[in-house]
Amino acid sequence: MLMSGPQKTKSRNQGQMGFTLIELAVVLLILGTLLGGLLGSISQVSENTRRTTARNQLERIEEALSGYAQAYGRLPCPATSTSDGREDRVGGADSNCTSVHGFVPNATLNLYGRINDDGLMLDPWANPYRYSVSPNGANSFTSSSGLQSAYDAGSISSSDMLTVCSDSVPCAGTELSDVVPAIIFSMGADWASTTSATELENAGEGGTLDGVYPIANDTSFIDAEFSEDVYDDLLLWVSPYVIYSQLIQAGQLP
Repeated sequence: MLMSGPQKTKSRNQGQMGFTLIELAVVLLILGTLLGGLLGSISQVSENTRRTTARNQLERIEEALSGYAQAYGRLPCPATSTSDGREDRVGGADSNCTSVHGFVPNATLNLYGRINDDGLMLDPWANPYRYSVSPNGANSFTSSSGLQSAYDAGSISSSDMLTVCSDSVPCAGTELSDVVPAIIFSMGADWASTTSATELENAGEGGTLDGVYPIANDTSFIDAEFSEDVYDDLLLWVSPYVIYSQLIQAGQLP
């Protein structure tokens, strides 16, 4: 028997019933891949923005340290977890620092930015910026007389300064400089969970803490190539000869 026109149309519609489960699975897979790539790109852009912000803040801190040195003839001491963002000294203006390792003295430097409950200036990952200075001694740059003494001697002893190395622990033959009077740095995104030896050399080696914060426990630091799983610190160090030049211009040195 021949089928009528309407019956033929109904039969054709029954053969075109939407997507199959396989087709839906393929579509969802494609959408998931595209969305995952998009989220990954957004996350990477956000992280790059944080690193750029941290670099800019470190440069601003360095400028403030230079300005302080020009005004007072010395670098400030680090802040501690209990000094409310101010430099912490044992005694008067030319005395030793309470600790050579600590935090940027943002209150002393009159720096603005996000701070935590301890008064410490935070990096984009909500971790205080670290600051270390040349060890207390006759030629320490945190003392105006010590800085003057180092300048008058015409040479700088590495035993009185910090050392920055490229990528090895311990620093053996990879020194970038061994006459560094001051270092400032951010511990990067992985600050709360790092186990990398290169990062622990900068802060937290041997479980060294100031309050709840990991800090350095020796005079050696690492400034290595960025590696997401190994090294994401951002480190900036101050040149003693730049300090000399600035203090000469400011009339603090002859």
